[in-house]
Amino acid sequence: MQKKIFISYRRNDTQYQVDELYATLIKHVRKSCVFKDVESIGVGQDFEKAIDEAVGRCTVCLVAIGPNWLSEENKARLFSGNDYVRREIEAALRREEVTVIPVLFDSVMPAADQLPETIRDLHYRNAYEITRKYKEEDIKSLMKQLGIARRGGFMAHRMSGKSWLARTLTVAMWFFILMIVLAFLVPFIARVREEKSYLSYADVSAQDTAWHWHNLMDSLDGVPKIEAAVNYDRYDAICLYWNWQYAEFDYTKNTYADSAFRRLEYWKDNPWFTDLDAAVEWPSRNALYFFKGNEYVEWNTVTDQMVEGYPKSIAANWFGVWEDGISSAFYYAANKSIYFIKGNEYLIYNTETLKVEPGYPRKIEYDWPGMWTEWITAAVTIRNTSKVVFFRGYHSLTYDMETKTMVDSSLISDLNQFKLL
Repeated sequence: MQKKIFISYRRNDTQYQVDELYATLIKHVRKSCVFKDVESIGVGQDFEKAIDEAVGRCTVCLVAIGPNWLSEENKARLFSGNDYVRREIEAALRREEVTVIPVLFDSVMPAADQLPETIRDLHYRNAYEITRKYKEEDIKSLMKQLGIARRGGFMAHRMSGKSWLARTLTVAMWFFILMIVLAFLVPFIARVREEKSYLSYADVSAQDTAWHWHNLMDSLDGVPKIEAAVNYDRYDAICLYWNWQYAEFDYTKNTYADSAFRRLEYWKDNPWFTDLDAAVEWPSRNALYFFKGNEYVEWNTVTDQMVEGYPKSIAANWFGVWEDGISSAFYYAANKSIYFIKGNEYLIYNTETLKVEPGYPRKIEYDWPGMWTEWITAAVTIRNTSKVVFFRGYHSLTYDMETKTMVDSSLISDLNQFKLL
């Protein structure tokens, strides 16, 4: 299903910029999927109803903000009850299913106290900047983050005017290419699966908390990988998760907790918590975030409970992060940021500005020499250090983010290796 985009703007502020943005968008999605110019509502129409219906048909609302958006004249209009820009933003903010994105054209985000109370929430939405100098690159990046240039909309638009024969040949060409790719990919995947080893639990008690790794999957507890890892300050522990189970490494004792091997009984009735993709802490919020597919949940570390109203979509609240899912994540205290990893790329999400840092995502190989460049299944920072432990299958690798060097890489036979860090 194509995304439908609503553009809210003022003609005396960003007319030219929005015209360029609109022209670029309709090259990649159907023209009917991009809405603007609500200002042209016909005489006698119900103003509020017309705006609400237009916004209601969209999944994304782009609020264009230029240098004159808060000029003396426009600010007066914004604070009037009948201003169409204000009505558009109000209608978008009322709808949970609509992602509202302020788009700054050589401008800055208005302060909360500069906005009417009914649209003050706009100040807290992650904004996207389009500068005059890097206009083309910024618009391309925006489309990539919205996902509209990677989906069916582009191909549907390009093929709509072609003849039946041309469309058939195009489909045949792509099918042929797909077969070639699969011919190389299938043997590779099979080889990776053969090389994977599985974790099995041998014996855990108050006296013996050792963990062992075997080449054969245990019939009950064996799993192919650590799914997620996170620092849980409530228990002074690193928690490793897989298939409703987890292990705790106790910081205070520098060893695994007596009950290191546990089943998450209070999660067992919730299938959402199987096959997790990633987990990460956010210390200033007293929260853990668990990711699966295109959704995530928030876990309050004070109440030790999941926050109500979840799961939610990644796209709704993590603007700039891959909305169709991630493979691992970790919190790095030195820059108060969360690092998200997907495939062979990573990006940095600043927890203070609530934005992905400019220039990301980037290739792992460019910035982390010696690190794995793909297939990373989990990651966690060793608290109060610059070291991050990465997991891949039954391997772990410890990497120093400050010196950009590998600290340790080994086939784990005992997870008590953390004592060495």
